[in-house]
Amino acid sequence: MDDELLAMKAVFEEDFTFEISQKEDSLATGTFTVHSDRLENDLILKLGNIVAGNEYRVNYLPPITIVFEIPANYPQNEPLKFYCSSTWVPNLTLLKIKKKLLNVWKNLKDYCLFEYSEYLKRDFLENLDICDNILCVNGSEGLFENIILYNKERQQKLFDEDWFNCGVCGEEKKGIFCIMLAKCKHVFCKECLNEYFTLLITEGSIENVTCPDFECKRIASKRQHKFLSDIVDFDMKQIVEKDLFSRFKNLQEKKKLEGLNIIYCPRIFCQSPIIRESTDEKLCICSNCKFSFCVHCSKSWHGYTNYCQIRNLESLVNSYLSENSEEKALIEKQYGKKNIEKIVFRYQEELKNKEWYSENSQCCPSCKAAIQKSEGCNHMTCSKCNTHFCYRCGNLINQLSPYAHFNDKNSPCYGKLFDFNSEGNEEWALGEFDAEIE
Repeated sequence: MDDELLAMKAVFEEDFTFEISQKEDSLATGTFTVHSDRLENDLILKLGNIVAGNEYRVNYLPPITIVFEIPANYPQNEPLKFYCSSTWVPNLTLLKIKKKLLNVWKNLKDYCLFEYSEYLKRDFLENLDICDNILCVNGSEGLFENIILYNKERQQKLFDEDWFNCGVCGEEKKGIFCIMLAKCKHVFCKECLNEYFTLLITEGSIENVTCPDFECKRIASKRQHKFLSDIVDFDMKQIVEKDLFSRFKNLQEKKKLEGLNIIYCPRIFCQSPIIRESTDEKLCICSNCKFSFCVHCSKSWHGYTNYCQIRNLESLVNSYLSENSEEKALIEKQYGKKNIEKIVFRYQEELKNKEWYSENSQCCPSCKAAIQKSEGCNHMTCSKCNTHFCYRCGNLINQLSPYAHFNDKNSPCYGKLFDFNSEGNEEWALGEFDAEIE
């Protein structure tokens, strides 16, 4: 008897426990839990007898536990005293299994704990009502989900112990550091997928959140609904942080609603979705917080005759003058065609003026007034603020010693108090002038 118990303990380890009994008619008591082998064919699990509803394919079923007592006359003259326990097998089925196990002892009349475990690993399915590889689970949805969870845990345990080549970095890594995507079964290391998906979700490019495999990406590019993803939520939760997963789901919902002509309240504390009845209507009123705003600039409603405030004039003009007719029409709709034409005309005139001033004048370094020199030397005095400065470089000049700037050999304007257009003219030797030249 001791040899059988020790052998079972060696095989089942923590799944087998026993203790020597203190009763005269009993040798020992104990329990052992038997996990079934992988099923040869996928078993379709269905909740109840519903024709259409929840169903799932499993390869493993939860264990069955045997609670036993070894009588004094075991094994030749008396069988084990035991009962079967399970979280998912009906009691009537457990009784059928017990009868089958008792028959095993009757045929052997020998030690039979190991034979019991072998039967529960492989042959106990014959007692279940399985038809066409379909097993109907009668019970709560929680029981149905527990069987699925157990199946995933068994599959994950085997996966964690195996080795795989990552489809992104190409390195061979143990399964515990990898993930097999549920839909396509492609394997990648979690580190690569985390970096890839984190970047896409952060940038808001959820239409690209798909399996990195070339064929999967090709199929995804042809999807009609770009907000859909072939990455199931169960996988995504294992790949990215909780806050990124929430952002991913929120972006998906927003993408779904975009096709319904929906905008969102610009108030940060609200952000409620609003369905626009007409794309031509600029006024929008949030049904939640009653905020009235312009759909184009998201600012408080400024009326139909007042146009949106221009934040970046240069960008607006360049967009309007581009060859994109759709973008041009949208700008005209937002700012008014005649109004935007005036804005563009004034902007272009202003650019020409700036170019002319840049080529033909110098700005006063103090008041920024444009000063034009008609003739004379490069020592200038601003007519508005009386600032002394160099016309050549635009730098301030010391009023008490205005010509030191032109006598300094380290100055870019050294020897250039006057500008000469013709070559070969004699250089002027500059002295200290006391007279103020204006």
